Amino acid sequence: MNKLFNMEIKNKNLFFGAGLLGLAFFIADRILKNLVLAGRIFGLKNYGLALSINFSGKIWEIIFWILATAVIFLLGYLIIKNICHPRESGDPEKIIPGSRVKPGMTTTLLLTSYFLLLFGAASNLLDRIKFGYVIDYLNFHFFYNNLADIMIWAGIIIYLVGVWYNRNKQNTKLN
Repeated sequence: MNKLFNMEIKNKNLFFGAGLLGLAFFIADRILKNLVLAGRIFGLKNYGLALSINFSGKIWEIIFWILATAVIFLLGYLIIKNICHPRESGDPEKIIPGSRVKPGMTTTLLLTSYFLLLFGAASNLLDRIKFGYVIDYLNFHFFYNNLADIMIWAGIIIYLVGVWYNRNKQNTKLN
């Protein structure tokens, strides 16, 4: 445990940049949700999952809380691992043990996606803990959403783009 507190951050600018981006969106989401609660903008109470998919039953709630907590701890772990041991493009020796990402995916894409996922999940989880539902305020005609949901989707897309970019880069080197 002492090793964690004495860790050396290899690229502080990248860490703080990606972290501040996620934090800025988190704060914006919290402000918008407070505006809904104050009655200044329209919003809905979402008792379901993403895209307002409902789940019912105590067992599904337990599964949800276990998975949500595990995802947040996993993202925190991945952020710490990428801060202490950043990858260098194409260097297989710099890959984090246990990572499913191949060599070449940049630390920038990884940290950005992880921070967006972490802060998006944390904002919605905070709503669930505090209110028992998530506050949605963006109307997409077929469903309501919030900035935290968009952060989660953006984090997933950025991660997938990084994987796709890495594959194309690796294929180009082989040809």
